[in-house]
Amino acid sequence: MERFKSQFHRSADLLHFNHAGQSLLSRPALEKLRLCEEAYFTDAAFSWLKLHPELEAAKKELAGFLGAKTTEIAYFQTTAAALSQVALGYRLKAGDEIIVWDQEYPSNHYPWALAAKRAGAKLVVVSSGKDLSTPVESIERAITPRTKIIATSWVQYRSGARIDLQQLTTLARSRGIFTCADIIQGAGVIPFDFQASGLDAAAGGGHKWMMSGHGVGYLLLREDRLEDLEPLMVGAMTY
Repeated sequence: MERFKSQFHRSADLLHFNHAGQSLLSRPALEKLRLCEEAYFTDAAFSWLKLHPELEAAKKELAGFLGAKTTEIAYFQTTAAALSQVALGYRLKAGDEIIVWDQEYPSNHYPWALAAKRAGAKLVVVSSGKDLSTPVESIERAITPRTKIIATSWVQYRSGARIDLQQLTTLARSRGIFTCADIIQGAGVIPFDFQASGLDAAAGGGHKWMMSGHGVGYLLLREDRLEDLEPLMVGAMTY
């Protein structure tokens, strides 16, 4: 325990319990940030020779930690950016329906609302239980033949309610519905396995339970769903 505690800044004035909002930055993460800045400072364009292997190694480790293949994970600036790629990259048509919860964090509501507006689709907002629970049965009652996507948080930011992902994805797959989850409130504190979850897509970031700071988002996308999304941004390293 003392070894673990030594990886963080400790102050007699601060007892930090808000990992669900923003965690303390771990010392190893701080050291990696400094490594990057030093490489930019000393090597300029040649810093890529040093940093690219670091990025690839981190991607491989993150994929393994989350139960995904390295071909199923991509870096994004934030969880919101990753969710926006899914919401705005999915080929919706007029009349299609997207299901979301009424207690979603704005980053997992606004992208779907915008996607629905642009496509002429319908955003179906499902009411949580009286105790703010998120039972799959409530989503099942909202499904129609027009439902194309179910978007949910694995763990809700407001209530801490955790949805049964396996139950949800089993239901969705039986109806041919795409599933996407914001997993940032759970990944790092609750074991998560992308393959076992049955999700088609999942998004998260590093500044909560993973203790790696802001600007470290990621998207997990099942290999057999890669062609379902149009990329929103492309660049020199895309292909």
